[in-house]
Amino acid sequence: MIKCYECYAQQMINVHLGQGLDIWWHNAKKEQNPTVGQYLQMCAFKTGSLAKMAALMGAHISGASDEVANAIGKFTESIGMRDLLHHIDVIPC
Repeated sequence: MIKCYECYAQQMINVHLGQGLDIWWHNAKKEQNPTVGQYLQMCAFKTGSLAKMAALMGAHISGASDEVANAIGKFTESIGMRDLLHHIDVIPC
Protein backbone atom coordinates (compact mmCIF):
# COMPACT_ATOMS: atom_id res chain seq x y z
CA MET A 1 0.00 0.00 0.00
CA ILE A 2 2.94 2.35 0.58
CA LYS A 3 3.71 2.22 -3.16
CA CYS A 4 0.24 3.63 -3.85
CA TYR A 5 0.82 6.55 -1.50
CA GLU A 6 4.23 7.23 -3.05
CA CYS A 7 2.68 7.03 -6.52
CA TYR A 8 -0.10 9.42 -5.54
CA ALA A 9 2.31 11.95 -4.05
CA GLN A 10 4.66 11.92 -7.05
CA GLN A 11 1.95 12.10 -9.67
CA MET A 12 0.19 14.98 -7.88
CA ILE A 13 3.50 16.87 -7.85
CA ASN A 14 3.79 16.20 -11.59
CA VAL A 15 0.21 17.34 -12.29
CA HIS A 16 0.76 20.61 -10.44
CA LEU A 17 4.09 21.21 -12.17
CA GLY A 18 2.51 20.60 -15.59
CA GLN A 19 -0.40 22.91 -14.81
CA GLY A 20 2.00 25.57 -13.53
CA LEU A 21 4.09 25.43 -16.70
CA ASP A 22 0.98 25.69 -18.86
CA ILE A 23 -0.29 28.74 -16.96
CA TRP A 24 3.16 30.36 -16.95
CA TRP A 25 3.57 29.97 -20.73
CA HIS A 26 0.11 31.41 -21.39
CA ASN A 27 0.40 34.32 -18.95
CA ALA A 28 4.04 35.33 -19.39
CA LYS A 29 4.54 39.08 -19.80
CA LYS A 30 6.71 38.54 -22.85
CA GLU A 31 6.45 35.90 -25.53
CA GLN A 32 7.39 32.57 -23.98
CA ASN A 33 7.50 29.72 -26.48
CA PRO A 34 8.36 26.32 -25.08
CA THR A 35 10.37 23.90 -27.14
CA VAL A 36 8.62 20.82 -28.48
CA GLY A 37 10.34 18.75 -25.80
CA GLN A 38 9.23 21.13 -23.04
CA TYR A 39 5.65 21.10 -24.32
CA LEU A 40 5.56 17.30 -24.50
CA GLN A 41 6.92 17.10 -20.94
CA MET A 42 4.22 19.51 -19.77
CA CYS A 43 1.58 17.29 -21.42
CA ALA A 44 3.06 14.23 -19.74
CA PHE A 45 2.96 15.97 -16.38
CA LYS A 46 -0.41 17.65 -16.77
CA THR A 47 -2.72 14.92 -18.06
CA GLY A 48 -0.42 11.97 -18.59
CA SER A 49 0.27 11.77 -14.86
CA LEU A 50 -3.40 11.20 -14.02
CA ALA A 51 -3.67 8.21 -16.33
CA LYS A 52 -0.28 6.95 -15.19
CA MET A 53 -1.28 7.21 -11.53
CA ALA A 54 -4.42 5.14 -12.07
CA ALA A 55 -2.49 2.47 -13.95
CA LEU A 56 0.37 2.35 -11.44
CA MET A 57 -1.99 2.06 -8.50
CA GLY A 58 -3.89 -0.74 -10.20
CA ALA A 59 -0.65 -2.52 -10.98
CA HIS A 60 0.67 -2.16 -7.42
CA ILE A 61 -2.60 -3.31 -5.86
CA SER A 62 -2.70 -6.35 -8.16
CA GLY A 63 0.84 -7.32 -7.15
CA ALA A 64 2.52 -6.66 -10.49
CA SER A 65 6.30 -6.35 -10.55
CA ASP A 66 7.87 -2.88 -10.70
CA GLU A 67 8.96 -3.60 -14.27
CA VAL A 68 5.41 -4.40 -15.38
CA ALA A 69 3.97 -1.47 -13.42
CA ASN A 70 6.43 0.95 -15.02
CA ALA A 71 5.67 -0.34 -18.52
CA ILE A 72 1.92 0.01 -17.94
CA GLY A 73 2.46 3.46 -16.43
CA LYS A 74 4.49 4.66 -19.42
CA PHE A 75 1.86 3.37 -21.85
CA THR A 76 -1.07 4.99 -20.05
CA GLU A 77 0.87 8.24 -19.67
CA SER A 78 1.07 8.45 -23.46
CA ILE A 79 -2.67 7.86 -23.71
CA GLY A 80 -3.27 10.68 -21.23
CA MET A 81 -1.00 12.99 -23.23
CA ARG A 82 -3.24 12.51 -26.24
CA ASP A 83 -5.93 14.58 -24.53
CA LEU A 84 -3.76 17.69 -24.77
CA LEU A 85 -2.21 16.90 -28.12
CA HIS A 86 -5.26 15.98 -30.21
CA HIS A 87 -6.37 19.59 -30.67
CA ILE A 88 -3.07 20.97 -31.97
CA ASP A 89 -3.18 22.07 -35.59
CA VAL A 90 -0.17 20.94 -37.54
CA ILE A 91 1.06 23.64 -39.89
CA PRO A 92 3.26 22.34 -42.71
CA CYS A 93 6.64 24.08 -43.02
